[in-house]
Amino acid sequence: MIKAVIFDLDGTAIPNKKAGMPSQRLIKTVAKAQSKAKVSIATGRALSNVRHILKALKITSPSIIAGGTQIINPQTEETLWKKELSAEQTKAIIDICMPYSYEIWISDNAKALSKREDIIIQPEQVIYLMAVSKEDTKIIMQKLEKISDIVAHEIKSWTPDHIDIHITHIEATKKHALIELLKLEQIAKKDVMAVGDGNNDLPLFEIAGFKVAMGNAMDKLKKNADYITDSVDDDGLAKVIEEKLSL
Repeated sequence: MIKAVIFDLDGTAIPNKKAGMPSQRLIKTVAKAQSKAKVSIATGRALSNVRHILKALKITSPSIIAGGTQIINPQTEETLWKKELSAEQTKAIIDICMPYSYEIWISDNAKALSKREDIIIQPEQVIYLMAVSKEDTKIIMQKLEKISDIVAHEIKSWTPDHIDIHITHIEATKKHALIELLKLEQIAKKDVMAVGDGNNDLPLFEIAGFKVAMGNAMDKLKKNADYITDSVDDDGLAKVIEEKLSL
C-alpha cells in the first residue's frame, strides 16, 4: 500500500524550463491524492524558487528542498531539518568554481555571484554551478571529488546541452532528507512511491519501496526504476499517481 508519494519538480512535475509550472491535471490529481496519502516534493530548488510551485500544487505535507539539505513545512515555511556544508567545504568548492565564467548560486541567495568579494565564506546548504558545458562538467566534477564529505550531482540545465551542478554535504542528499522525512511522518520505506527524472533522484530510489522514472528520465534512473511512466509533457506524474492510488 502506498502511504506516501514524493516527487521531483523540474522534468517530473513541471517542464524543465525556467517558467515551468504544473499542469491543471497534475494540480487536480495532487488534490485528490492528498486525501489518500502524504504527498511531498523533493527538489533541488531553494525556497525562493519553489514557493510559487508549492502554492500552485497546494502541498500540505513536509517537503524536501535545496537538493536534500532542508525539510520544510510548506504551509508555514518552517525548517524542520537542515544539513549544511562547513565553511571550509564552502571555500574549497568556491575556489574550484570561481575561475570559470559560470553563474554561482549559494543557498537561497536571490542573485548569482560573480566576484569573490560577493561571497561571504560561511556554512551553506547548497552551492549551484549553473549551465556548465559538458566538457567543463567532467573537469569540475573530477576536482570536486577531491573535497572530503561533499557530493555533487549533475542536473539537466534549463540551457540546452548544458549541466547544472548541485553540491551539498555528503549527508544532505535527497536520500538523507527522505530518511528524516519518513521519521517525521512515521511511514515505512516500503510504503513510499518516489518519482523522478534525473540522477539526483537516485538517492530517493535507495529509500523508496516503489521507484518510478519519467519517460524523459536519464538512462541510469530508468535502469534503477520499478516502473517507467510517460514523459512530463504527457502528464506522466499525474498518470502514475492516478493509477497507483486508484484515483
